[in-house]
Amino acid sequence: MKQLEDRFNNWTAENIEKWFGSSKNKQDNVDQFIWYRGVSDSSYKLETSFQRSSFASLDDYYEKIRKCINKLDSDEFLVSDYENFGFAFLQHRGFPSPLLDWTSYPMVAAQFACHNWIDEVPETDAAIYALNVKALMELFDVRYTATTLVLEDNIYGTTCQGNVKGIPPLKVGPGPIKVLSELNVPTAFQGFEPSYMSPMWWNAMERTIKDPLVARIAPQSGRFTYLPGDKSLVKQIREQCAIKGIKTEDIIRKFPIYAFEREEMKEILTVQNTGGAFGDLISYEKLFPEKKVSKIDAQLETLRSILANSIFLE
Repeated sequence: MKQLEDRFNNWTAENIEKWFGSSKNKQDNVDQFIWYRGVSDSSYKLETSFQRSSFASLDDYYEKIRKCINKLDSDEFLVSDYENFGFAFLQHRGFPSPLLDWTSYPMVAAQFACHNWIDEVPETDAAIYALNVKALMELFDVRYTATTLVLEDNIYGTTCQGNVKGIPPLKVGPGPIKVLSELNVPTAFQGFEPSYMSPMWWNAMERTIKDPLVARIAPQSGRFTYLPGDKSLVKQIREQCAIKGIKTEDIIRKFPIYAFEREEMKEILTVQNTGGAFGDLISYEKLFPEKKVSKIDAQLETLRSILANSIFLE
């Protein structure tokens, strides 16, 4: 095994042992509680695009963006749930949002962290963060009751009926948590299941790719953390850990990818292989399956210009 992959493989194995114990087996399904985020500069803080914007408050932004979004709503394009899934969609179109993107696939995180290295010589080290989602929700005392359908396999690898209590809210949609902004602590969610789609829509990939609401989120295995306030996610985790006497690395850890490892990373990101430390190859292009600019994307471009100039539709 090559040096970079060897380091990454050891790091992920160490995460599982630290977070879930060395007795991990296939029935534990711990992988779905670990999310990854790639950053092109290891010094970047885990701040949302909204935190980096010039808006006075999230409420102010909600009010202004609602006026824009309402003018886009149609039978084919509904973003009325702008505070939850709507923001996940808008985030993928370059709008400020109080969300951080994550993925359940290390290879996706690696592509976002280092895809520029294929054609460019990096000036900075990159990094991949790993987040213990279950521990994050427990750290911030978020309680949730999820309802699953009969015979529906949920993310915990079990089939059940009725309510499942005491588990983190890895799905947001119809259910107890309907508006993320009601929470004042970091909150993770897997994504929104649009009411007009079947509960089995995850498997209907062709249809999913054609739907502009999820065209990028699905192939990227999109996951999100809602981040209130003006502090980075790491800082909020660190402060809460200090209060509860927990180590920050029990919640979140960072893996550096050094600039001098460019050639090895280029091979990882471009050469088809299976079973590598980062998982099977997922090309950067496949993470953006849209073949052409849609009418909706053209409308969104206008809205981005409106937002950038701080001019809002009345």
